[in-house]
Amino acid sequence: MLARLLAQSRYVVIIAVIGSLLASATVTVFAGVHMVRIALAILRADSYVDDGAKRVAVGATEVIDLFLLGTVLYVIALGLYQLFIDRDVYLPPWLEIHTLDNLKERLLSTVIVILAVSFLGFAVTWDGSMNILALGGATGLVLASLAYTMSLSLRRHRRPEAGERDVRNE
Repeated sequence: MLARLLAQSRYVVIIAVIGSLLASATVTVFAGVHMVRIALAILRADSYVDDGAKRVAVGATEVIDLFLLGTVLYVIALGLYQLFIDRDVYLPPWLEIHTLDNLKERLLSTVIVILAVSFLGFAVTWDGSMNILALGGATGLVLASLAYTMSLSLRRHRRPEAGERDVRNE
């Protein structure tokens, strides 16, 4: 009876699947509306100055970043569903998720990109009022630690299993 209860408890993950889908839709719609606002602001502008061009470039990059986040949230929803609910759901081979580590790697890589884009936005629109060097250093430390964590995870996945030969060194 306990084994049956535990086996059925995996369906609790549907809450995370629905939440991820909802977050994905929300972020994607927000990014779409934001992009329309940026496009309208560009069309209404009377003059095109360097500062305006920088702000538009940063805004467009941030919107793409939001689309990327929405897509990753969608992939996480699909991955959780595939891992816990139904392994037979059809996904293209490049989208299949086999472990929770696959999901963590995708999320970590997205966080790295978001941090980099956020710092880029601060750097381009910097008005001299804050210490951007400290912000850059702190962002760099976080990026380095996340990249190191990802590299360890990827290295662990690429090691040959016991008894297999490592064809990379041949």
